[in-house]
Amino acid sequence: MALNKTKESWHNQIFIFFLMVELVLFFLNGDQYFQLSGWYLPLLGALLFGIPSLLKNKYTFLRMLPIILLLVFILGCIVNFLHLDRGYTFSYLMGLAILVEFAIVRLSEKSFNKILYAYVISALVISLLILLVRQRYYDLDSTRLTIQIASNPRIDPNYLAAFLVAPFIIALDKLRDKSTKISQKILLGIMTAIVALGILLTGSRGAYVSVVLGIAVLFISKKLLKSKKVWKYTAAVLVLLLIVLLLLPQESKDRFFNIGAWFADRSNLRRFELWGNALKAVLHYPALGYGSVSTATIIGETIGIFEPAHNTLLDLCLQQGLLFLLLFTLICVVIVFNKSKLARSICIATLATGIFIGSEACFYLWFNLGLALHIVLGEKNEQSKHHRPRIQR
Repeated sequence: MALNKTKESWHNQIFIFFLMVELVLFFLNGDQYFQLSGWYLPLLGALLFGIPSLLKNKYTFLRMLPIILLLVFILGCIVNFLHLDRGYTFSYLMGLAILVEFAIVRLSEKSFNKILYAYVISALVISLLILLVRQRYYDLDSTRLTIQIASNPRIDPNYLAAFLVAPFIIALDKLRDKSTKISQKILLGIMTAIVALGILLTGSRGAYVSVVLGIAVLFISKKLLKSKKVWKYTAAVLVLLLIVLLLLPQESKDRFFNIGAWFADRSNLRRFELWGNALKAVLHYPALGYGSVSTATIIGETIGIFEPAHNTLLDLCLQQGLLFLLLFTLICVVIVFNKSKLARSICIATLATGIFIGSEACFYLWFNLGLALHIVLGEKNEQSKHHRPRIQR
């Protein structure tokens, strides 16, 4: 990971501090879907101290993309001011601000690692709460576990698991990093196992798929496939899968592996129906969307069926329009087609979870894309230094 090597400015140090507080205490988020509006005060502090970097940094097209995305969102808000929900609009603004500041603020590798470790610790705290409290989600017979803080609603396990996926991938990346000390690897190994168990106990199939995709992107390479050790790695993966199957709750096994259960479970078939309804609704407001309100409201007002889309990309298109979705996709494409496996893995895993749930107003979507984009920009900055032409004297 090639990032800025210089000493941090005072405002960057405060930016990092508030961001770490936001992450470590994120379990206090009282929103059922882990939306940004549920826990944002430390993040707001971080964003304020990131503003000086916006005023003095040099801008490239890639660094400008998130700003253009933000401007398109603001334009959509002006055009659709009659269709704005305060919670959704605020969550969007905060999320896009995270993306913009990660694109502009230049952090040292040491400082960036602090943020990554704070993210892993946040996932560890949530996973421990899942394991120790064992709060069931909806009824006595369910084995799907979640968390509940004080009198707040129980967090939807799908959104809880989606939050845990990226820190799990980050911890795995640190484990495979040769520069990580042995003592740190032992600690990280324990933390990774706990987070993995936390994800398993949520019973979220979308998160299971995302984890598999993230691990595949992180570890599989042409060099590995041609290596003589590929069979050893394959055997290790099979043993790991066997352990996972033994630890997985029976309900989760039935929901994920039983083909009959897939067809019997209406939630699987309903998703296709919901996506079809969402596509029909998109045609009514294609350019700048309907506005920052729930997709159930948008689909209900346009085609008369008051049900959500349950898909992040469709949600973005419904609420903000095709132009916004195009720019969002362009940022994701830039991240995916770069040399950093970690950035690629985080992006693909985050988008994979977004296929099954609507995460457009969630912290993890924008924060994960911001992390991945920051890594990519750091890599490109390092490459430009190496390929900079010498000045003839």
